[in-house]
Amino acid sequence: AAAAAERERERRERLISLTGRKDLFDVAWDGTEQDLGDDYVPTTEELRGLVTDADALEAIARMRRDARRTAEEKVTIAEQTFGLVDETVKRLDADLAKFEELLKGSGEFEAITGGAKPNDLAAIQVTPNSQDWILAKVISQDP
Repeated sequence: AAAAAERERERRERLISLTGRKDLFDVAWDGTEQDLGDDYVPTTEELRGLVTDADALEAIARMRRDARRTAEEKVTIAEQTFGLVDETVKRLDADLAKFEELLKGSGEFEAITGGAKPNDLAAIQVTPNSQDWILAKVISQDP
């Protein structure tokens, strides 16, 4: 704790010497310096002074490693998710093809071209070659 307090005191002195702005800190009733608050944004000079601080450089390197590790984990999770979704879509396509063959074999499957009769339900594309389909009731059929 004493070492951390000493580092903080040195940091404050360095910031004051870099900027010449003693007003960055308020002086408490007992004469100790206190930070103005979390909303304070350091100047470029202050940040440049921190870059020469070995502890600050170590913290920056640690945060960079953590950020890189987190990004790699997210990429790995995305790749795994893509693989699972791809496998599921392929399995569903295969199951759909098997079901279509089963319906064709039983005579319950009718081709879209002219097989529907009035009052039948049919899945139709909203626009040709789109992925949007709707379920509609057949009212009439053009010959």
